[in-house]
Amino acid sequence: MKNKKIIIILFFISFILVNCSTYKSSLLNETEKIIIYIYGLENGKIINDFYKIEIMNKDEIKKIINYTTGIISPAYKCGYQGKINYYCKNNNLILDMEFNTDCNTIVFVYNDKLFTRRISKDGLIYLRNL
Repeated sequence: MKNKKIIIILFFISFILVNCSTYKSSLLNETEKIIIYIYGLENGKIINDFYKIEIMNKDEIKKIINYTTGIISPAYKCGYQGKINYYCKNNNLILDMEFNTDCNTIVFVYNDKLFTRRISKDGLIYLRNL
């Protein structure tokens, strides 16, 4: 029984790591540009005004991709403060991630699966300082 539990736990951990590394390796290989949107908020609700930053530097792109950790985050219902869009050549959208730095959550759909992950400490600092 003990060996069965260990095998199940190892399978679960490897499944998480494979999914995490799969989307990250895809982003690292294909991303040509990132656009980060910081939503304008009024009384806790998103308004049309937002701040936008565009990043095309490969080293900066790599850092931003790695701000998403492999640690699963609870699916909070605290709303989102912004989003990060990853684009490949010809401005085709690869992935759209919504984030909230107060809840330390980043949410995205990859291969038709919903992922909720923690943002690294460096990522939190970066996003909060935009």
